[in-house]
Amino acid sequence: MATSLSQEDINFLRLAGLLIRVAPRVVRRKFDYEFHPKQLKQFLSKNRRKIYDLTFEKGVITLVQYDLLYPKGSSKVSSDMFDVSLMVCLLRHFTDLTIQDSLPMETIHTEAADISRIKFYRNSIVHSDSGKVNENKFSEIWKCVAEAILRLAPDIKPEIDALTSSSLTNVTDITDFLRLEKQLEKTNQHMVTINRKLETLEIEKNNITEIQLRTLKEWRNTDKKYIHTSATTFIQQSLNQTTGVIITGSPGCGKSAVAHHIALELEKEKYEIIPCDDPSEIFKHFTKNKFQVFVIDDVCGKFALHQHKAETWEQNDCKLSMLIESCNQNDDNDENDSKSVHKFIITCRENIYVNEAFPKLTCFSLVQCSFSTEYKITPEERRTIALSYLPEKTVNDIENICLYDFFPLLCSLYCTNLNQDHRFFIDPVEIIGNEIIEMKKRSTSSFLCISLLVLKNNKFSIDELRSEDVKQLVKAICWDCKIEPVSIVSILNSFECLKGVYITKSDDFYTAIHDKMFDIISEAIAPSIMKCLIEHVDIAFLANRTYISSFTQNSVPFVIQIPQEFESQFLQRQIKDAMKGQYWEVFGSIQTENEAYRKLLLLFLKKQDACQQISFDFDKDGNTPLYVSSHLGYIDFVEYFVVNYPYHIQVKDKEGRSPFYVACEKGRIAVVRYLMKYNEDINAGNADETTALSATCQNGHTEVAQLLLDNKADININNINNQNTLYFACLSGNVKLVKLLLTGDYNVDVKSRDAFGQTGLHAACQNGHTETVNTLIEFGMDVNKKDKNGRTPLNVGCRHGCYDTVKYLLDLNGQALNSRVNTTVKNDKGWSALHAACYKGHIEVVKLLIDVGINPNDTTDSGSTPLHKACQKGHYETVKFLLDLNGQEFNSRVDTTIKDKGGRSALHLACQNGHKEVIKLLIDVGMNINDTTNSGSTPLHHASFGGQYETVKFLLDLNGQEFNSRVDTTIKDNKGWSALDVACFKGHIKVIKLLIDVGMNINDTTNRGSTPLYMACLGGHYETVKFLLDLNGQEFNSRVDTTIKDKEGWSALHLACQNGHKETKRGWSALHLACQNGHKEVIKLLIDVGMNINDPTNNGSTPLHHACFGGQYETVKFLLDLNGQEFNSRVDTTIKDKEGWSALHSACQNGHKEVIKLLIDVGMNHNDTTNRGSTPLHKACQNGHYDKVKYLCKYNAKRRQRMSAFHLACLNGHKEVLKLFIDVGMNSDDTTNIDLNGPELNNRVYTTIKDKG
Repeated sequence: MATSLSQEDINFLRLAGLLIRVAPRVVRRKFDYEFHPKQLKQFLSKNRRKIYDLTFEKGVITLVQYDLLYPKGSSKVSSDMFDVSLMVCLLRHFTDLTIQDSLPMETIHTEAADISRIKFYRNSIVHSDSGKVNENKFSEIWKCVAEAILRLAPDIKPEIDALTSSSLTNVTDITDFLRLEKQLEKTNQHMVTINRKLETLEIEKNNITEIQLRTLKEWRNTDKKYIHTSATTFIQQSLNQTTGVIITGSPGCGKSAVAHHIALELEKEKYEIIPCDDPSEIFKHFTKNKFQVFVIDDVCGKFALHQHKAETWEQNDCKLSMLIESCNQNDDNDENDSKSVHKFIITCRENIYVNEAFPKLTCFSLVQCSFSTEYKITPEERRTIALSYLPEKTVNDIENICLYDFFPLLCSLYCTNLNQDHRFFIDPVEIIGNEIIEMKKRSTSSFLCISLLVLKNNKFSIDELRSEDVKQLVKAICWDCKIEPVSIVSILNSFECLKGVYITKSDDFYTAIHDKMFDIISEAIAPSIMKCLIEHVDIAFLANRTYISSFTQNSVPFVIQIPQEFESQFLQRQIKDAMKGQYWEVFGSIQTENEAYRKLLLLFLKKQDACQQISFDFDKDGNTPLYVSSHLGYIDFVEYFVVNYPYHIQVKDKEGRSPFYVACEKGRIAVVRYLMKYNEDINAGNADETTALSATCQNGHTEVAQLLLDNKADININNINNQNTLYFACLSGNVKLVKLLLTGDYNVDVKSRDAFGQTGLHAACQNGHTETVNTLIEFGMDVNKKDKNGRTPLNVGCRHGCYDTVKYLLDLNGQALNSRVNTTVKNDKGWSALHAACYKGHIEVVKLLIDVGINPNDTTDSGSTPLHKACQKGHYETVKFLLDLNGQEFNSRVDTTIKDKGGRSALHLACQNGHKEVIKLLIDVGMNINDTTNSGSTPLHHASFGGQYETVKFLLDLNGQEFNSRVDTTIKDNKGWSALDVACFKGHIKVIKLLIDVGMNINDTTNRGSTPLYMACLGGHYETVKFLLDLNGQEFNSRVDTTIKDKEGWSALHLACQNGHKETKRGWSALHLACQNGHKEVIKLLIDVGMNINDPTNNGSTPLHHACFGGQYETVKFLLDLNGQEFNSRVDTTIKDKEGWSALHSACQNGHKEVIKLLIDVGMNHNDTTNRGSTPLHKACQNGHYDKVKYLCKYNAKRRQRMSAFHLACLNGHKEVLKLFIDVGMNSDDTTNIDLNGPELNNRVYTTIKDKG
């Protein structure tokens, strides 16, 4: 093989042989001298923290090398396993040797220098891509390395000489080694990168959690003063009917207060509150089958419409719709008894909401609650709010309580204001503004605080006070305002003094006490610091809050005018930030809506470009000045950027949209016409493969669609969801556009269905576009076509509550036969259109369907009627309408006696979901309050199971009324579970208290002998168990008997030990169950009240047995650790059950290795036998627990039995275990004693023992 290699290849391989075969042994000698082999393990153990940092923080040591330093199991650590790089690393960081990364000078011949030479050239060879070394280089390197080796180890000379002259016979070994080295290094770098990313994500997650906790704490504190208003009621009712609410109004009117209050109320119903700012946070936290409420304050900006934010919401609308819809697919599942699991509460300033560029946000199915119109706070509500903050006399002195929309904020500010002037309620803006201006004279440090807050756009970090940038900023403010500088400490003190008056502090950030306050102080202080403001303020501030004075629109309140003398400086700042990639803030600011301003900015841009080379690159999201200009439709900007930056034409954003695409999507006809000549592929799609034509049609831009069609855009291209242009046009509801597509010569596929089986007709019905529905039916679309869930267009229209569309479809039945709508069609779960309308609470649609004769007693596949669906969701008006039908003609009568296939009546469903007003209606029409399901549960059981406190209280209070409404609390279900058992199992403490207060027996048992205490243990509810045990300190009839066991003799302690939550089954005590389920805190409670830790069940097993069986390591450790405490808590490890099983047998049976180690460590006999003669090894083999068998074999003990462990492994087909036995010399035909040289004689496991079978 050597003869086929070139001389350069041979040179390379000789050097590789020297550096990877000879050199490591030389370095190892020095390493073993510094770290004696017998003391190496001790050294590594002592310095593990530093070595960990070198590995996982700095990436100096690879993960493979780290595993060599700290091998798993009992493997010994030895330098024989270390390569040069690892040994050099340890020598460098833990000795006095100064080892360099670079090549030392030729004249330096120290040990450290020679090791540096070996390290340097070893890395050079390993990382070489060519695998070749020319003659001159070879001689140079060989001389350097060979001399270094000989100085360190002169006796190696014969090996070096031999390597120089001998032919290469181990080429493959050397090349394989080099390849492996490179592969390992690449893998390690990849793993280090992943680890760092995971650590970063973990830190981010922890930070987000911490911020959310603090935010919610602030909300709760503020909510203490909350006053219920008509808006509160409307929002709560709306969220029962739909997914989301958007609360609009002026700043300070109470939008956020009501949003936070509603969220906190939902939290009481087990919803998780998630405050968020943008779609990415929803995608990050959205979890299916989890109750979540997302609160989005100031959805598209705090002062003016934030164009980029609006665009982000717009482009994610479809994705969010699909995400939310995917969770709503279960709506048609009769087993889904819960409320909607995701709610969205959004706030927005009224002036932003009415902006034509505000995103549609159709994904949230929003209902608007306007604090400026319908739900404006009434005078009575204002007075109540005022009294929650102020003394009655002060409230009475307010001349006009309705003068300002932001009256709630005024009350809050007034009570914190040091100068409580009653004129504050007449002209608060002027008073606050004057106070800010006066600060400049009275308190320089306070004035500087407010200035810094404005310059940092209402978010100033405490840590920034230490930075040099802020110190320079303070000097600049003082210079511009001609005031004396003050110390940073004085400014910090002033921030603290202003807390609660103008500013607040959260998470080490100072912000204005309210957005309205920031509006006021910004306008007040800006004229004093104008030069600094233009030069240093956050660019977003300039984009949203400033106008050049000659272009000022006076209609915008609190806008800051830039005087003409600062115009050039202002424009210079715009260009400077544009070059930093702030394209939305510069070319999409509130001023760019003004054509005159755009001309001024362009003129300045051209002048600057002539003087200096201006460069704009695309940012991480793919935004360019051309993209932003195209998006907003500014043709003047577009023309300039196309000429000067033509390569930006093809740049796409992260959604795969080019400037041309986004202009089409937004309907910017002038820009589309201009860019058309530069666009190479008119049918190019975005990341979802949706074409520009489809995107145009989705937004209803007929003129742009016509232009694209005239230029041969393909109408039948489908996206990844199989949706074509016609589908999107139907979704938009633009009937003119739909007709254009259908009547033109475009060969549109009207029968096309998307990935969900829906046609364009489904899409039009979903959004209530009646004219479009009419057009589609005229062109022959099948009005009864089903989607993949079996829903027809009628079903979809009913589900979404589109009254006019449903009416139109039903009216078709009086027309031509081929257009008849089949009202009897059901979906795949057996739901009729009436079921869907009742489930969603669309009462007007329900009336329509009843009027055309749809059966109100029709049942789904699981037996639910429309009444069941309405009761399940708590739609009061719908339920009332259905029940009122019984006073009308017979064929419309609603049968309230119908139950579903589980035997649940409408009353059961209403109780489980806590709809109290609906429950009253049902009881009033005579429904049986004690009716039972197939499993024997009553409405009280269901309410208790759902933790519906108000419902349970209402049901129990009926007992003080007429006799036929009395609730029988003694009824048990088929398993003997009472309502109290159910409540304890679910851990609903408030409900449990109610049930105990009406006299329910706290020690009553189920058919299997389980008590409510068992149920609490079974569910793992610490607070519930504690509450039950604490009853023993109260009156006698409430005492909980902890000695009760179930029919198999299990106590509460047995249960706690087996699974770690407080569970009861088959007659165990609460302690047995807690132990088996591993609920350590519950176990402590049970032991603290005196339960017997060694108490056996009917078959003789103790809580320790149960914990071992369940593999509850922490529980077993806790129980064993009790033996170091007082005598009555000692755990007897020698107890066996009636079959002779010890705790160790239980652990081995289920393969819980860590538990096995614990038991052996406390001295349990691992050769102990059951009544049938089985050892722990037999149990491990029987179930094929390879690692555990291997662990037991290390102890290598003896035994005589008829069925050996080998036989058991064979019998159960555990191949890996059989291999292990063969490896240790076990003979399937013979009985031999095997010696694995176990650590001690008494720890030897006998593999030859057979059981009695």
